Amino acid sequence: KKNNPYWDLVLKDRSGSVAAKIWMTRGRLVPESLDNDIFAHVAGRVEFFNGMPQVKISGVTPLTPGEIAGIDISEFLPPSPYDGRGAYEELMALADREFTYAPWKNLVKGFFDEDGNDSLFMNASAATAMHHAGAGGLAVHTLGVFRACQAEADLFPDLDRQILLAGALFHDIGKMREMRSTAFETTYTPEGNLMGHLTLGVLMLDPYCRKAGLPEPLKEHFFHLLLSHHGHIEYGAVKPPQSREALALFAADYLGHVDPLGVYTEVIAEEFLVAVGSGNTHSL
Repeated sequence: KKNNPYWDLVLKDRSGSVAAKIWMTRGRLVPESLDNDIFAHVAGRVEFFNGMPQVKISGVTPLTPGEIAGIDISEFLPPSPYDGRGAYEELMALADREFTYAPWKNLVKGFFDEDGNDSLFMNASAATAMHHAGAGGLAVHTLGVFRACQAEADLFPDLDRQILLAGALFHDIGKMREMRSTAFETTYTPEGNLMGHLTLGVLMLDPYCRKAGLPEPLKEHFFHLLLSHHGHIEYGAVKPPQSREALALFAADYLGHVDPLGVYTEVIAEEFLVAVGSGNTHSL
């Protein structure tokens, strides 16, 4: 401001966030350096700028590693509206009833019983900002898609029910590696940006499929469900759906992008408006 440097910050805890500034005083900007994503003691006063609260900081002291080790991280995380543990437990109960073929049972048990995958899954977010964004969002979204696929299999009994439900359970499993959540934000990992969750899901599941004894033709079809569940190449699918089960999973996931809190993804909102405006119901 006026050719003088200043710090522009956002302060966060579980109650929300607020903008903050550190202005140059007597020709000095203190501190001279400041890292992103830190825990700190902050002193200042609240002012208003354009009708919005803003903290004018008079002092900021980053916490030491010892101090950080002693804090409760939950005090800095916004409360999530999603019950990831409850959704995970319901999914496992449904899976236990639905999967009667031993290799599918082995795959579910082998994956979720190893490497802390159960904890990662139930605490993961389904997105950084759009549908089901927040801890537990991935499990809640997956449960919704699983239920939708159960309904589709009930309505169309000629579908391979078990491979469809396996696709539903694991369709977004790559998001456990595509994104990383911290106390500060959920961001995409390097491998998430480079490969995306569809490809990562196949890479993650391949060794578990081998251990589970899943026959190669079933594994190929299963992986096709994962790689095609976005439906269209322009939406991120590796291949368009080539089977009725793949098409059913795409439809369930597409509807599942409507957040239970009423938040639509941009893609679905735009598709819906175009379809209604043009009268072309087939595009839905």
